[in-house]
Amino acid sequence: MSERGAVAFHLSSLLKNVVAGARLAFFLPVRAHHFRASAMDFTLLAIFSFALWVLTAAATLGFEGEFEPASIPVYMAGLVLVLGAAMLIARVFGTAELILFAVAFYALEPVFSLVILALMVTELALWAPLPVFYAVLAWFWIACLRAVAICAGTRRPQFLVAAMVATAMIAADVAVLPETEPWTVVEEGEPAPPPLASERLFHLQGELIERSLGAIQRGQAGTPELYFVGFAPDASQDVFVKEMRFVKRLFDERLGAAGRSIALASSYDALEEFPIASVTNLGRALKRVGEAMNDEDVLFLFLTAHGDRAVTRYQLRGGK
Repeated sequence: MSERGAVAFHLSSLLKNVVAGARLAFFLPVRAHHFRASAMDFTLLAIFSFALWVLTAAATLGFEGEFEPASIPVYMAGLVLVLGAAMLIARVFGTAELILFAVAFYALEPVFSLVILALMVTELALWAPLPVFYAVLAWFWIACLRAVAICAGTRRPQFLVAAMVATAMIAADVAVLPETEPWTVVEEGEPAPPPLASERLFHLQGELIERSLGAIQRGQAGTPELYFVGFAPDASQDVFVKEMRFVKRLFDERLGAAGRSIALASSYDALEEFPIASVTNLGRALKRVGEAMNDEDVLFLFLTAHGDRAVTRYQLRGGK
């Protein structure tokens, strides 16, 4: 086989694995022989999945920033985790086809990278971040169990043991492997102060918080009403103030919270739009809303910032 023919052959095998992974993820008919399982096939699939992971991460940030080299060892640790799980499952079923299980698991990665990108771009995940995260995680878990069933069958007790191994693999990926992003925004030091007189900003901020608090309407007795308080204290990235604008508009226009909502955001681009998200302002906002609410009313407190592992995992970088 010529060198050109070998390249075409391996690219064809990669495409077949990606297609088989998509059919696996979307519960379409697929068989074990649809996967191309060799060391080279697994390597190409892993490289392709990594490239797609980086590309989707960059796309969610508008391709601003740069590649994060620290993501490479984390991704390699994920490869070792998958290969280890595949080896254990192969031993459970008494087969030497460990690469088949590894390929089937990794063939799911491109699908879920694109699903995550769609959720981020369309901002659907902003509606319910943690439920969306757990839903995608459950979907991936079920797809992995389906991969085991397709590659080795469902005979007991082997399938139950293999299912526990696959579950432990996913749990270790989420809870043990270090959190990293393959594409990060370049930090260029502390943001320069805005080109506005500090005294004017000082007085303007005072007016903003007073005006925002004064605009909170008192609830009507006997009528359940929704109140919204948004808090975005992190000024290091524009994404937080953008999320605040989107969510506040959503609550005002679609959920009927107009006149009963207040947003606090720390951003150099919104100093004349929102009161600063300080602890003092948050306390004043909650006190004012509490005074306006009746017993039957509901308060939605929205926080957006760099969060803990669970919140970061919601951002769904392909399980990395």
